[in-house]
Amino acid sequence: MRPQTGPALSGQGSEPYGYESHEAVGLGPEWEPARAPAKVRSLGTCILLYVVTFGIYSLFWLYLVHKENPRRRDVDPTPGKAVGFLFIPFFNLYWLFKVYLSLTDRINLLALHLQGKKQPPVNKTLAIVFLVCMFIPYIGGLPSMICQIMWWVAAQGALNELAAGNKQA
Repeated sequence: MRPQTGPALSGQGSEPYGYESHEAVGLGPEWEPARAPAKVRSLGTCILLYVVTFGIYSLFWLYLVHKENPRRRDVDPTPGKAVGFLFIPFFNLYWLFKVYLSLTDRINLLALHLQGKKQPPVNKTLAIVFLVCMFIPYIGGLPSMICQIMWWVAAQGALNELAAGNKQA
């Protein structure tokens, strides 16, 4: 059974989140999620660990989130790839965008299929802003960190909501 669909965010088609069809994002019409996110994490603890470890916790969090959430498409990275490719010089500039934007899509698709949400809970534009700000010398550090924390709160909040809904079901 397919959840109800709302208007596309891009203004085209009838699928939510701006996708023309499930096939456009690599999902077949028979796709059903295997499970919901397994763990609820405290947002305050996540942010505290991020600040105390000067951002290193975000790599650990990225690994855990990729490990706990089912892969939706063949193009979704494995947990090892998601974090490991961030250590490859020059390639990591591309990979930052790839891993965060694909994770945003995964969370939004989970919300669509498990809760039938019509609006994506995690703003993809916010992810793009914090990634672009990383590359602005001298002034980009603080805005990037603030935007990353805002994206993180939205992403972990959506995952917590999905996990809580899975435990109640």
